[in-house]
Amino acid sequence: DVRITTSTASIYYQNGLIRQYPVTTKRRNYLPEDFPAWAQPFVPGSYASFLAESAERFGPQTGALIRAIIASGGNLSLRRAQGCLSIIERHRDNPGLSHVLGMAIARRIYIPDRLRVMLEAETVQNILAFPVSETGRAMARSADYYTGP
Repeated sequence: DVRITTSTASIYYQNGLIRQYPVTTKRRNYLPEDFPAWAQPFVPGSYASFLAESAERFGPQTGALIRAIIASGGNLSLRRAQGCLSIIERHRDNPGLSHVLGMAIARRIYIPDRLRVMLEAETVQNILAFPVSETGRAMARSADYYTGP
């Protein structure tokens, strides 16, 4: 038997309560206990752990972003993490990668297309050369001047 109230959905078997779920307005609601232990995020040997470890080879920011995406829950998060990791791999030589990853983590951007657009926008940034006169160059010091040998 199933009993549904405004706050819970309860499942009974032979007059005994076997399961109870909260009723939400979310389209999908994943509960951690719905999945077996091997399907839990970041359990050694799980696909989520594999993705997180793969992301770490691109740096700690990539690892943090992929872990945050996976922690958002469900199979959709694994697919998003996969897509974002693929895009990061394609843009690994982009000098602005660290900047974009920092923004993505801060803004919680977990959608691969949005990450791709941000990386492509960073690629076309114009880096202006800063002209320095000979007098200005003579006044400049290297960091060793201040820190010592």
